[in-house]
Amino acid sequence: PVPAPVAPPASPGTASTTGIDGAEVDPQTLSELPPEIRADIERQLALWRKTRRPPAKKPRRSSARPAPPPPAVDEAAVAQIVAMGFSRKAAVAALERVNGDVQRAIDGLLASS
Repeated sequence: PVPAPVAPPASPGTASTTGIDGAEVDPQTLSELPPEIRADIERQLALWRKTRRPPAKKPRRSSARPAPPPPAVDEAAVAQIVAMGFSRKAAVAALERVNGDVQRAIDGLLASS
């Protein structure tokens, strides 16, 4: 294969760049390598740069108000279901699933037990 064209050697005093492993790459040192090796290194660096992902963006804070908390369940409904022998946790979960409809919550709990 024919090596890719190589940029002319950097002049002394040119700032170094960051390599694949994060180490500094001195353009002067690169210019001292044989052309075919330098071309291979530069080709690998170019491929690596294409695969780099930009840093993840932080989510923007919305100026909109946060969503309101879910409505609290009716304590009387919870007490009615707990009186039937179900746990408070099961009663609350059942009521939340059916938007507070006591009869449907009881039906769901009885069907699942």
